[in-house]
Amino acid sequence: MLTLPTTDNRLEPYRLTGEALTPRAPRVPLTRTAFAAAHVVSDPLRERDPWVGSPAVDWDNTLKFRHWLWDQGLGL
Repeated sequence: MLTLPTTDNRLEPYRLTGEALTPRAPRVPLTRTAFAAAHVVSDPLRERDPWVGSPAVDWDNTLKFRHWLWDQGLGL
């Protein structure tokens, strides 16, 4: 289940449908490295002007996402 922001700055649960893939790293080292573009995760409920001040970045979730990508065997 995901929690997604709404247009009126609330969070609502959203249930995914379908069958999830089983994440796994390769069993043997690969001769090539697959790279993922790991962008930062923004705070969807924090209102801000992107041209003024610092961005509303959720660093904890950004790092969790990058660690998840590394666990899948991807380079960043």
